[in-house]
Amino acid sequence: MQRINEGVPCALCHMPAERRALHQSTDGYLYDCPACGGRYSIGITAAKRAANGEAPIGLLADLRHRIANGELPRVEYTAGEWQPLKPVGHQAEP
Repeated sequence: MQRINEGVPCALCHMPAERRALHQSTDGYLYDCPACGGRYSIGITAAKRAANGEAPIGLLADLRHRIANGELPRVEYTAGEWQPLKPVGHQAEP
């Protein structure tokens, strides 16, 4: 199955980025954002809330810090709360 990237605004910083759907449609997206410094994974609900400006203060800085350290972080919003960022891979992985 071919991975399809689409040009979109970054869910978190709103600058030009690319994203692709993750394996299962319910898994969310993998964004690649030059302004954020690399790739990150985000759940569907978190992406919608972040795109609407509902992300907590400090999330973007934490995300960029983790990307700069080589992590591929996951952004999640579950049970009505933003979850702590967790690494789900490394920036060098495909």
